[in-house]
Amino acid sequence: KKAAAAAAEEEEQETTATDDEASASAPLSRWRAIEMGCGNSVATEELHNTGAFAHVSGIDLAGVVIEMLAAKHKVKKGLEFRRTDVTNTAYPDQSFHLAIDKGTSDSIRFFFFFV
Repeated sequence: KKAAAAAAEEEEQETTATDDEASASAPLSRWRAIEMGCGNSVATEELHNTGAFAHVSGIDLAGVVIEMLAAKHKVKKGLEFRRTDVTNTAYPDQSFHLAIDKGTSDSIRFFFFFV
């Protein structure tokens, strides 16, 4: 349990932006991005694979999916998957420069297809 708690604390420190990093004027290569409600989407991974961001997080309530993605990508530095409620995360305010919701984007794209 102590090792798990220490690992969780270390991960939290890695995923918390400093004031300078959280600034919108920070270079893109230091930006932190989050995909809310990532599910089994590949968008979080693709965002990470661009190499444009220092850190990319994918969050969702679906524990099984998050566990699968976290295990699959555990060796990728700067990429994390976390099971959490998008309305009540453990992330401090202003931890990310970019927040996306791919599901909403898909819905908007689908809507405009029929307009």
